[in-house]
Amino acid sequence: MAFRKKPRGLSRDESFATIPVRNQLLEYQEDEEGLVSIKIPRKDTRLVKAMSKMMYVPPSRVISLDEIGSYVWRMCDGQTTVRQIIDDFRKTHKLSRKEAEIFIVTFLRTLAKKGIIGLAVPSVPSGTSQTISSKS
Repeated sequence: MAFRKKPRGLSRDESFATIPVRNQLLEYQEDEEGLVSIKIPRKDTRLVKAMSKMMYVPPSRVISLDEIGSYVWRMCDGQTTVRQIIDDFRKTHKLSRKEAEIFIVTFLRTLAKKGIIGLAVPSVPSGTSQTISSKS
């Protein structure tokens, strides 16, 4: 019982077929230059509550994405696959496939770990999809 099999992860092709979906609980806005700012609410843990009695703790934090991050964020529309994002990014920024893959996968993984996006995995037989999260 102490030695369980690790659940099988997604293959490379399966992970490129996933669809990034924005967290609907987060607010975001675009400025006039097209840059995206994402507002993340504070978690009310005991430590945060104790600290907020001693000093001001803001109710949320804002993550400001740069031009490239904002571009990828707009592509996370719940319809575009990771493979399509990589291909579009590669063509737009004139990068090799490997460079684009590394950048996009790393960026999406970071967003997923922070709970900013989820990844919908399309299932072949029923045509539906399920959402997975990389948040630990």
